[in-house]
Amino acid sequence: MKLLTVAHTAAVSHHMIGPFIDWRALSPFIVLIAGGLVVLLVGLFRPAVVRQRIVPTLTIATFLCALAAEIWVYHHHPHYGKGGFCLIDAPRCSSALLVMDRLSLELSMLFGIAGIAAALMSWRAVAPRESGHGEYNALIIFSVLGMVETNTTI
Repeated sequence: MKLLTVAHTAAVSHHMIGPFIDWRALSPFIVLIAGGLVVLLVGLFRPAVVRQRIVPTLTIATFLCALAAEIWVYHHHPHYGKGGFCLIDAPRCSSALLVMDRLSLELSMLFGIAGIAAALMSWRAVAPRESGHGEYNALIIFSVLGMVETNTTI
């Protein structure tokens, strides 16, 4: 019994410290994921006004917020002194799961602009009406998310 209390005391006295996660660097991914899910859920509403006007507007707003997050990350100077930065803090980025440089951020911004163009060109098209406005616009957002994610160095 005494051994159990000693082990419990030792476990309680040491705090478990998880890895440092740079949420600022992850913000473009989080914005696109959250925006895609919101567009998908709003597309389920019944009124035609919501599906035909609000869903494409939310899609464009998602891309604009992602562009703002990418600009915010672009000016993020790492404390490593390198051109790129680690999304998960590790010694000298050697074991980071996801590393981005400025070129990948610039391409991510280009993909966001292309997503805005795709949403604007398909605003009154036949395809969103046949497949569902929410699903169609969420597919555009998640496609851009896939391009942004593939663009980063793994």
